[in-house]
Amino acid sequence: MALTKEDLQAIGDLIDGKLAPMRADIVELRDNLDAIRNSVVIIELEQLPRIAAALEGVMISTEKNAIQDKRISVLENTVEDHDDRIFVLEQAVKAQ
Repeated sequence: MALTKEDLQAIGDLIDGKLAPMRADIVELRDNLDAIRNSVVIIELEQLPRIAAALEGVMISTEKNAIQDKRISVLENTVEDHDDRIFVLEQAVKAQ
């Protein structure tokens, strides 16, 4: 049995009726996605300078720490050298 033009029209109307809410959901999702994108852009514009400043602070602290580490290493070597010298002097005094 072949479908008539009216049958096909009825089927098309049923499909359109089922698709209408989905189309509305898609439109709403697109609107929501646009709002999210706008929010992300606003957040990036507001926060990127703060993030950059924080990273700069971290870099400066890291550089200062590296300098301090070098100074501490020099001081430790000096203390070890003095320790050795004191030991030698004490041994010389005891030997006399």
